[in-house]
Amino acid sequence: MVLMAVCNARYCFTMIDVGTFGREGDAGIFSRSKFGSQLIAGQLPVTRPECLPGTQTPRPHVFEGDEGFPLRVNVTRPYPGSSDLGDTKKIYNYLHSRARRISEDCFGILDARWRILGQALVVAPEKAVTFVKACVALYNDLCTTDTSATDNAESSTRYIHPTFLDHSTPTVDLRLGEWRQVVQGTPASWTQGTCRQTGLPELL
Repeated sequence: MVLMAVCNARYCFTMIDVGTFGREGDAGIFSRSKFGSQLIAGQLPVTRPECLPGTQTPRPHVFEGDEGFPLRVNVTRPYPGSSDLGDTKKIYNYLHSRARRISEDCFGILDARWRILGQALVVAPEKAVTFVKACVALYNDLCTTDTSATDNAESSTRYIHPTFLDHSTPTVDLRLGEWRQVVQGTPASWTQGTCRQTGLPELL
């Protein structure tokens, strides 16, 4: 069962489509989903095209997807291949990948915090859909109501701690977020302490 979603820059899910079985490709799932079909048909109230700074040509706002998504006016994807790409296309793919880290972090943190999603759900398909939607709704609520996020950005009690996210440093281009350790079964020490202090639903 596939969870297809749109995430914003604050690591919250803004749209989800869940229930399609995994044997279908991303492009097919996207095209047949209510969101994807309306976006392709131009029926969604997306933000109107605007001029980029220093330009006079309006550009559309876009959703970023991986190689499995179709290229559309409002959907971008990386250039295929790697060895035969010129510098311009390689730079674009690099910047595209950096932007997509947010959605990868969203899915990873959702899985790390709600461990029920890391195993097979032995329930009827319709109940599995309800479980996933509930986890996403609670995830968003905890992200947006986490008071420690505004009180102290480095607080160990934050629902999404800064070290949980992929981030760049002056000496390292990319440092992978610690949610990967939780998903793999080797949680970082601060994560265990956070769950004891705040009762975060990591063990659900």
